This record gives sequence, C-alpha cells and structure tokens, in this order.
Amino acid sequence: SSRKASMVRELPKGVKAVAYNKDGSSLAAGLVDGTVVILETKKLTITTERRTREASLTDLKFSPDGRFLATTCLDGSLDVYDSQSDFELIGTAKTREGAGLTHLDWSLDGLFIQ
Repeated sequence: SSRKASMVRELPKGVKAVAYNKDGSSLAAGLVDGTVVILETKKLTITTERRTREASLTDLKFSPDGRFLATTCLDGSLDVYDSQSDFELIGTAKTREGAGLTHLDWSLDGLFIQ
C-alpha cells in the first residue's frame, strides 16, 4: 500500500473516538477510561487532558464553529467543553435510566446537540 502514517502518537489508554476541530489545528481523542485528550496536530503534542468520566467515551465532535467539544459516554453522560477556556467543562446532561450514549451530532448552526 502507498499509504503510510506520517506521525504516530501512543496514548496511555485505548482510543474510542477522534475528531478534528474546524481548522485542523487540534485533534480530540476520547479514551476508554473516560479521558478526553487534546493534541495539537503539527507534532501531536498533548495540550490538554480532562477526565470527567469513569466509563468509556463513545463519541466526540467539535461544534461547527470549533468553539465547543461535546462527548458521549457509556454511562449515559453528554459533556460539553469550551475550547476557548482550556477545554473547561461547561455543561453536562445524562440519560434518565443511565442508558449509554453512543453517538452525537451538532445542528448546522451549532445551537443543538442531537
């Protein structure tokens, strides 16, 4: 195959989901231990780590404008982080019965998570 990885970065736990921000300068990774890792993409240097969950993260996506990062978790949690405040956790929601969340998406205008 002619395709080869140009860079590789090992993380301490298994990665379940990844997402680039709008301009491609940051890569977010959701880990099996509930940690969100943010890497700058030029050298894959870790810039931020946030562990707000104990269960595996299942999906994560940046908002269309790139300001917010939303994550879903097997414990039924949805968390929102602000990229302009060092990925501070600014909001959370949880399913009533604790059913795991597996996917999420932002509305085109970035006002809603579905």
